[in-house]
Amino acid sequence: MSATLKSRIEAVLFVAANPMSIKEIAQILNQEEVDIEEALLNLMFDYQSSDGALEIDDENGYILQVKKEHLDIVEKLCPVELRGAVLKTLSVIALKEPIRLTYLKELRGADIFQIQKHLNLSAK
Repeated sequence: MSATLKSRIEAVLFVAANPMSIKEIAQILNQEEVDIEEALLNLMFDYQSSDGALEIDDENGYILQVKKEHLDIVEKLCPVELRGAVLKTLSVIALKEPIRLTYLKELRGADIFQIQKHLNLSAK
């Protein structure tokens, strides 16, 4: 198993927004699943045996994340504070997607343009 494969897996996990399966990683890297699994186990061991702030979680797939003991720092840098109207709008988008902004305005009202600006949504 090459160190390069471990580095490539690490890069995939770094940019992944959601946990990934071995099959998905293998497809992205054009590698055999057995090789991905072996490299992942080695990479997970590397993270576990280091004193770094990151870990690979494998509960629902594989994802690179900040260790729980450092979440207080992350929350200071990335606060998630959304008003109720924004959350309701996001819920509508999730339920009705794809959705046009004009239809969203009909459903949510005139404040949709402020919400659009807040969420940085395109008007497509």
